[in-house]
Amino acid sequence: MPKQTKKEKILTAALLLASDKAWEDVTVGEIAEKAGLSVEDYKEYFEDKMDLVGFWHHCLDNAMCSTSETFEPETETKDVLFDIFMARFDALNEKRQASLSILRSFKQAPEDTVFCLPFLSRSMLKIVKVAGLSFSGYKRAIVLSGLCFVYLKVMYVWLNDESPDMGRTMAVLDKTLNQAGSFSRYLCL
Repeated sequence: MPKQTKKEKILTAALLLASDKAWEDVTVGEIAEKAGLSVEDYKEYFEDKMDLVGFWHHCLDNAMCSTSETFEPETETKDVLFDIFMARFDALNEKRQASLSILRSFKQAPEDTVFCLPFLSRSMLKIVKVAGLSFSGYKRAIVLSGLCFVYLKVMYVWLNDESPDMGRTMAVLDKTLNQAGSFSRYLCL
């Protein structure tokens, strides 16, 4: 197992704390202490907790991209997108309690949701790249918006899907991708 960077060590500490209590109750001081660092050391890497959440998104993106397989050219776009989205949900599920704690904290601080929108956009751009999709102009904007909708709709189901195989999540993802495919054909994308 490769040695963790300090940023990864801080994230690991934060996720451990978020597994045990609500994210909004976790302090920077607690995260630094759990990581074996001072608050000043923490601040060398992250400005605040939301900056750390941005790094968490980045790590989820990397897990999503690295666990997705190389797709054969004849693989249907829907199947490719299904596998990529599920790789992301698998990464979230690996740290389920911490992920739930962080995501549910947005109910307490809705302004943090707005802060995360650029991270969500970047994640959708990575999905487009990994899937090998090529769109430009307004079509690209429509596709990215559609992928955001798919992800958020399925995320809502994942939040309450406690099954070990994420069966409900997969079923809703499959159905939603089918609907998105029909919509994109309607728009001639």
